[in-house]
Amino acid sequence: MTYLWIGLLMLLSYFLGSIPSGLIIGKVFKNIDIRQFGSKNTGATNAIRVLGFKYGIFAFVFDMLKGALVILLVFLIGDTSLYLIGERQINISSIYGMVGVLGHVFPIYINFKGGKAVATSAGMIFAIEPLVAVIVLLIFLVMFLKTRIVSLSSTTAA
Repeated sequence: MTYLWIGLLMLLSYFLGSIPSGLIIGKVFKNIDIRQFGSKNTGATNAIRVLGFKYGIFAFVFDMLKGALVILLVFLIGDTSLYLIGERQINISSIYGMVGVLGHVFPIYINFKGGKAVATSAGMIFAIEPLVAVIVLLIFLVMFLKTRIVSLSSTTAA
């Protein structure tokens, strides 16, 4: 894969990750800007807090899909190469995924103020290592059932 393709996939990953799903869902379904409430960010946790579970779960799923879609696009295009970084080999798909996560945290569309990327990271992990994602999900669920605090559960699982 050429450097041009790598650069284009990085840009695509960033722009896809930058889509502020919580903000869009809040505007479309409740006509509110979730950045004005709760933790004032656009992520799924704040969307659940501000919009309620019914609409917030859509933001959560959309954010997870952003993380997974970046990885799936890379697999479809065929660049699952291992690259030498320092003394370690790394699958470049994880780098594309991290660029998507950075897009979620620093979205170009809304002045670089996004969410915490917990759901987006979970989607990325699920696409790369589904077993690890299941373990992380179990940690989240146990913590949430004990505390009923989404933000604490998300941070613990991350």
